[in-house]
Amino acid sequence: MLLYFTILFLVVIATAIAAIELTNLIWVLVAFATLLTEIALFYFSLGFPLLGAFQLAVYAGGVAILVLFAILTIGEREEEKKESKLAAGVAVAVFITGVIASVWTGLHTKPYLDISLQEIGKVFVEKYALLVIPLGFTAVGIIYGAYYLLSKKLQGEE
Repeated sequence: MLLYFTILFLVVIATAIAAIELTNLIWVLVAFATLLTEIALFYFSLGFPLLGAFQLAVYAGGVAILVLFAILTIGEREEEKKESKLAAGVAVAVFITGVIASVWTGLHTKPYLDISLQEIGKVFVEKYALLVIPLGFTAVGIIYGAYYLLSKKLQGEE
């Protein structure tokens, strides 16, 4: 199990670096969505399927789709498309590794535990509330950044 968490940790670090370093916005979004999916895998692996499902639905699903919509609405400038093939290859390799790790984790997930909603809420508030705060700020920052870029583009067209 230690090997699994080590590999998952390395994939999370690699996708975070890819999300920061890539210049093509679509590849940045792919790396970001993979990063959020890998964080959900941590929750599933630790036996918290509710938190994992929340992470997948809200962050990896909703935020990634919102950012994709903003990128496709704004478009990209031509000078931003200068990206090395090595960076694209690394992003694809990280994405494929994330998909394989996701499938592997899904096959080895513990069965559903009989836990009440009150116990889940207590554990969430005691142990994971501080983790949700930075994730929420990250989501708000992404939404604000997408709005800012869209408003700049619309002002430039007028």
